[in-house]
Amino acid sequence: MAVLTTLYEPIAKDLEKVCQIFDDELFSDLPLINDLCAHVRQYRGKLLRPGLLLLSGKACGKTTDEHLTLAAVVEMVHMATLVHDDVLDDADLRRRCPTINRLEGNEAA
Repeated sequence: MAVLTTLYEPIAKDLEKVCQIFDDELFSDLPLINDLCAHVRQYRGKLLRPGLLLLSGKACGKTTDEHLTLAAVVEMVHMATLVHDDVLDDADLRRRCPTINRLEGNEAA
């Protein structure tokens, strides 16, 4: 992880903004949705996909609001694929946490 910390230095503030966009966009007035999204946040790992997108943007000049939004969307899609994989695999755990499908069932997942 130390190598990633060094690589992420130029985009550290941007990654914080991406995480905030991610959290803001997944907020819902429905408590169940908020609970599910809070659980999915536990799956957040190294943010490789958003990191690569932001580093590519920096390499081409500078990162813009569009880069930040797209990076958040990329992470959302990645998280959705993890949940989908857990449903297909009938998985019990992901990153040492119970999966959404195990907690709430496949339909909620």
